[in-house]
Amino acid sequence: MIVVSLILGGLVVLVFTNNRLKFIWGSLLSLFLITQFYGVLEHGTEFFPNTQPAIIFVDFELPTGTNIDASNKIATILEDKILKEKYADIEDILVVVGASTNPFDAGSSTPNKGRVTVQFVDYADRLQNSSITTDQLRSLISRIPGVDIRIKQQDMGPPVGLPVTIQVSGDDYSKLGQIAEQIMVEIQDTPGLVDLESNYDVGKPEIRIIINREKAALYGLSTGLIANTVRTAINGSVATKYRVDEDEYDITVRLRKDQRESSDALKNLKIIYNNDKGTTLSVPLISVADITYDKGPGAIRRKNLQRMITVSGDAGEGYNENEVLTQVKEKLKTFQLPQGYTISFAGQDEEQAKASAFLGKAFLIALLLIFLILVIQFNSLSQPLIILSAVVISLVGVFIGLIVFAMPFGIIMTGIGIISLAGVVVNNNIVLIDYTNQLRKRGLTRREAIVTAGMRRFRPVTLTAITTVLGLIPLSFGLGFDIYTFEFSAGGESAEFWKSMGIAVIFGLTFATFLTLVIVPVIYSTLDDVPIALRQLKASLIASVKRLFKK
Repeated sequence: MIVVSLILGGLVVLVFTNNRLKFIWGSLLSLFLITQFYGVLEHGTEFFPNTQPAIIFVDFELPTGTNIDASNKIATILEDKILKEKYADIEDILVVVGASTNPFDAGSSTPNKGRVTVQFVDYADRLQNSSITTDQLRSLISRIPGVDIRIKQQDMGPPVGLPVTIQVSGDDYSKLGQIAEQIMVEIQDTPGLVDLESNYDVGKPEIRIIINREKAALYGLSTGLIANTVRTAINGSVATKYRVDEDEYDITVRLRKDQRESSDALKNLKIIYNNDKGTTLSVPLISVADITYDKGPGAIRRKNLQRMITVSGDAGEGYNENEVLTQVKEKLKTFQLPQGYTISFAGQDEEQAKASAFLGKAFLIALLLIFLILVIQFNSLSQPLIILSAVVISLVGVFIGLIVFAMPFGIIMTGIGIISLAGVVVNNNIVLIDYTNQLRKRGLTRREAIVTAGMRRFRPVTLTAITTVLGLIPLSFGLGFDIYTFEFSAGGESAEFWKSMGIAVIFGLTFATFLTLVIVPVIYSTLDDVPIALRQLKASLIASVKRLFKK
């Protein structure tokens, strides 16, 4: 430890004796170059870490109006396809038909929807990454005609929606459906985009009866009479009541079931009425009405009072979610929208922007509060700036760690790691600078105080870094020891989630230790010369003015 301290002290003397400004500029240049190099590698960014799913959900949907028996047949086909492959990593399969997890379906019957839940075995017992198994299942079951199938992973973070969530807004709901279909065709070949779908509901098939008022008037029929006749034939009407003691039962009259389900029977339905002369006549429905087949909207969704349809998609295994979204945005830049219709991106993209703004503000507020406290503590402006500059330059270590492990920059987890790193870096620099100030008050020269403080504070600074790093290694890499089996383990679902934050702190703090013991003394020495240089400049200016007046 003494040898290391002496070497470190010699390095400090060598650095701020020769070209201190070059060393400071070199540090800032390193921060700039490492960020640019990280951008060239194109690891991208992520909102939450992508972890191996423990559970996946296979949601399927048939056309609106499909009965539950048909949905159950599709669920059986999906279950058989999965079981037939005999995946060793699948532990249980749960099938639910006729239920929907969509909040917009709350309180309504959904016999055309269902879910197959697939649970994988424990992380340590899996033969391959469960994300790879998920992609294999997607290829296996995604091609069933007439069925919309979506595979979703269990959310590790808060529900933020899919990476690609496009909201199309306008007035005409059928036009929105056409635009949504065009968007899906435009982006369907985007690399990495899977499970592309639209929530446009074409609705149930229906028979529309449009009364021809002119023909009805020729026969002396009113629209109310025609409507009541059709309603009685299909839904029935109460003709009388049947009484048993004190109980009454309605007797409903309507057509037989085979006639109610026959369009020909509906066309030939007789409208019975009395004309002005009191004669009872009957007219077929087809004579006074046009009967067409169409579909009515099953659901109309609105946002801010505007009708809206959502086109959504997920990112496949091995693809960065933000990169997939960026490619989708590029393709839609030239997409022509009719007047009065708009496109906006929501879901994960919207939540990521909010989280980035929040963490950015939190980091700036933290630096401001630290600066204010340090100004009060040191009664100086320059020394708090030294400490804050060390926090910024320590980001070099963070990016080095992300480059070494080829990891994307996590908006949430890496951001939390950087904020945590700032607290530790500030503490170490306070220890060093405060002791340097004490040594100078005792009569040591600036150089002696800096070198002595670096050697004597080497142990507490490095111990702080070592204990923090060693404490984060098990969390970041999933290292553990089973006291029951006396076996070591590595990896895990929690490790994948926390790794981004742990790497940021481990590498950032390792670099910050060198930063604290070498770069910070150099900045301290350089800024300490600024008041002296200003005083010398002031004195030379005063002397020049005096000489000018004497002449």
